[in-house]
Amino acid sequence: WRYYTEKVRKARFDIDEVALRAYFEVNAVRDGAFAIANNLWGLTFAELPDLPRWHPDQQAFEVKEADGTHIGIMYMDFFTRPSKRGGAWMNSLRSQSRLDGEVHPVVTTNFNFPPPAGDLPSLISFEDAGTLLHEFGHALHGLLSDVTYESLSGTSVPRDFVEFPSQMMQHWLGEPEVLRSFAKHYETGEVIPDELIQKLNDAAQFNQGFATIEYLAASYLDMGWHTLSEPNEHDAREFENEEMRRRGLINEIATSGRRCWTRMHIRHSKRRACLTRMSRAGIASTFYPRVAQSLEWNCTKRSGGVPPRLKLFSRTED
Repeated sequence: WRYYTEKVRKARFDIDEVALRAYFEVNAVRDGAFAIANNLWGLTFAELPDLPRWHPDQQAFEVKEADGTHIGIMYMDFFTRPSKRGGAWMNSLRSQSRLDGEVHPVVTTNFNFPPPAGDLPSLISFEDAGTLLHEFGHALHGLLSDVTYESLSGTSVPRDFVEFPSQMMQHWLGEPEVLRSFAKHYETGEVIPDELIQKLNDAAQFNQGFATIEYLAASYLDMGWHTLSEPNEHDAREFENEEMRRRGLINEIATSGRRCWTRMHIRHSKRRACLTRMSRAGIASTFYPRVAQSLEWNCTKRSGGVPPRLKLFSRTED
């Protein structure tokens, strides 16, 4: 399935992934994410080269409101290294609260992008650029928290919601205006062509039926484990195979379901993680156009020089 899927994808869209990376230098993508946050909420990001960090590759930024009010600190750790676990994630090193005085958040976003090599900067894929915006959305969720109690701060929200801000931020990557603002060839400065933007957006919709069933397969498997009525000993592989057969799934999807279970559920103990991510992606896709228009209008109405902030990120106890 996957082999022929890629054959069809190449025939329909013919995107040269290596050539495409030239438009996505990692710091340019970072600046594009900053520009989105600045245009929407007036946030500014000032690099702090002297701030303590646990690895020299890290970048540290002070995040401020439009009027200069301090919000918090954000670390960005882009590159893979032997001592770093795989994947991409956001952590709150210090959560916002005000029970015992104002505590400003410190967050970090972590990735495994290829580091610069010689004179070649770090060039990432379009998918990796989406990952950067996704984790940046989580970071904003932590930074823009506005609560009294630390237990309610930032991403300490129900699992069904925690992926929503990140999915919303990731959706901006498909906007032609956003891509044109930062996706420029690292050598020539050429802005990414409109034809390539169209191909990227078209390709993003390709094979989504298969991807959706993959998510559902992992979710069914999850529910199969968690609805067992007796605490009996089970052969995990046999149970998983039977659960997939019971759903009538093809082998390619069944294998992917097991892989999603192992990665997302057992190792991180995140029940319903695959189903949650799928539902948040669906909701974000449904409401993104409406929210984007609302933001464009609301952010022109400033109060004291500070644009209003989307409640998705700024959780209050009300």
